[in-house]
Amino acid sequence: KDGPDKVQMAYLRQEVAQLRRQNAELGEKVRARDAQVDGLTSLVRDMQVTAQRQLGLAKKQLTMKDDTLQSMQEELLSRTAPPEGGGEPRPAAEPRQNVTRSLSAFVRQKEQAAAAASARRPLSGQIVAHMMSPRVVRHP
Repeated sequence: KDGPDKVQMAYLRQEVAQLRRQNAELGEKVRARDAQVDGLTSLVRDMQVTAQRQLGLAKKQLTMKDDTLQSMQEELLSRTAPPEGGGEPRPAAEPRQNVTRSLSAFVRQKEQAAAAASARRPLSGQIVAHMMSPRVVRHP
């Protein structure tokens, strides 16, 4: 009787030790995943703050450009208005060229800003993918 009981107890002790090791390993993996989630949460929060800041700056720039275009249009219209005594409007060839040049520059700048914004977008996705890839845990 004592012989088989001792063997069974030894086997159970080994099994308990193995289960404790597995529990410790899984606990470490959980802590690592928690740290990864915290890091990614922080990254997403930072990216949201940055996106909001950039959006605010872009809106401010558009407002400034709209105001500039509005004032340029008003100036152009005031220069081409007829004199007080009536008659033909005065041509404003040179200011019109300046306005046209400014509008062309505005369009080019807007296109460059859009191209730069689209070039930056994939980078954030690459950062998130890069942060997630090294910590992938494979289950047996």
